[in-house]
Amino acid sequence: MKRSRSISTSEAILHIAVNFGRIARYLEQNNEKRVKLFLSDCDGYLNQINGRNIPSTLQKTYEITRNLANKKIYRSKEDLIDQYYTWANILTHRARLFK
Repeated sequence: MKRSRSISTSEAILHIAVNFGRIARYLEQNNEKRVKLFLSDCDGYLNQINGRNIPSTLQKTYEITRNLANKKIYRSKEDLIDQYYTWANILTHRARLFK
């Protein structure tokens, strides 16, 4: 997705959280086309915030988010779906901590 303006790290994290919820739902529905669309969208947001000063207390959250967006953290499809739902919830609450 092409973005015309730079958004704050907090906004980007919220967008990623919403997309993680969508990705989990589309994985459950076996809709790989939509999963790829929202993974691409997440990658765009992650690229936008890459290189920004992220507090050390939130660095691990950022790394897990990046790995999950690249589908690197899962054992099974059900585990992957659970991870997306879990991190969607976590990121929703942590977004306000990112500046």
